[in-house]
Amino acid sequence: MLTPDGTDVAYYIAPDIAFTVPGQPTMLAQVKAKKLEGSLARNDTFFYLDERQLHLLNRAAAFFPAVLLVVYCETLAHLPGYSPFSYVNAEDLREKRTELRKRKVSGKPTFLLPLELFRPIAHLLEEPVLPPASLVFSGTSPRPVLH
Repeated sequence: MLTPDGTDVAYYIAPDIAFTVPGQPTMLAQVKAKKLEGSLARNDTFFYLDERQLHLLNRAAAFFPAVLLVVYCETLAHLPGYSPFSYVNAEDLREKRTELRKRKVSGKPTFLLPLELFRPIAHLLEEPVLPPASLVFSGTSPRPVLH
């Protein structure tokens, strides 16, 4: 995306799209083109996600029952069980669920998201992102609250 002066590329860190799938709650997705990092031979593959992006995903989760990080990576088309568009639920990135490795990349705190956390986007049509029992409507909030 060109900046207003047309000389550079600007990246915006914000969820990109809200959508629904029949039988599931409204979902919010942040879509990013990513390069698969690490080594396939050592079974140590991951995507970088800077700390700021993770905080924005968590903030968005306060307003939507399901927030997804969707990556586009052409390499995934050649790996069994993945597709070029794959996703991870932001809830699965929370400290209590997954221990993420953290590094400094280009001077910024960055998390390494293991490839194993991601599912092909087609899974959204096959299995619920949130099981129905995990949605509880509180009297003070019109949106579902995770339990």
